[in-house]
Amino acid sequence: MKIIVLLLAMIISINAAYAVECDYKAEILLESNEFTVKDFKFKMKAAKTEGPSTNITGRITISDEDGNMIKSYKPWTNSSISKQKTSSEYSPNLNEGIYMINAEISVLCDDFDNENNADSRKITIKPPIAAETAAVEVELAIENPKENRDSALLVDNNEPDEMIITQSPSIEESSYAQNHEGSKEEINSQSQIEAKTNEINQQLIENPATGEIIYESSNEKSKELVIYLLLGVSIILNILLIWKNKSGMP
Repeated sequence: MKIIVLLLAMIISINAAYAVECDYKAEILLESNEFTVKDFKFKMKAAKTEGPSTNITGRITISDEDGNMIKSYKPWTNSSISKQKTSSEYSPNLNEGIYMINAEISVLCDDFDNENNADSRKITIKPPIAAETAAVEVELAIENPKENRDSALLVDNNEPDEMIITQSPSIEESSYAQNHEGSKEEINSQSQIEAKTNEINQQLIENPATGEIIYESSNEKSKELVIYLLLGVSIILNILLIWKNKSGMP
């Protein structure tokens, strides 16, 4: 008997709750109707327009052009609501194409305007823009460097617009080249000085008026000194021989 009374009390309370009039509306929050795959995101919002607080249940579905359901979400299940509630942000990974988002709510109070309990939005997932495509290619190149090197080998080298990139020398190579260039310049300068010196040493400068030599190279002076030395030794030997013969020395 007690169980029957409790059941009747629950039924009466539920009916009483539903007997209270209210009005809640559902809304899909979107920044645009066109998105790229990477940028697509949305939320669902439920708000009270009239009546007391109650409990709410929400459901979201995403369907393709043919009406096939692709995704479904349930942001609230018999959750309390006083003024409004906003779901978490959803960012499903959809392929390029046209889709329909449907959102609907149900409440425990007597909602006298069921037309605003549901909301629908048509969206388009479009191809990524050039900048995003380039960014994706860069990411793929970083993730798969070997594959990109292999694909680079397939480039047609006969294309007229091909750019040839030469590798610039490193800092060490540049320093090495500069040092060696400096050394070569020093060697060339020294060689020129030596050649000029030898040229001067090999020349005899004569006085155009008297014909006398006013400058001799160091090599010529050395030769003359040796000749004079030999001539002096010869004269001394001859003097010694003459003196020896006159003195009658054996």
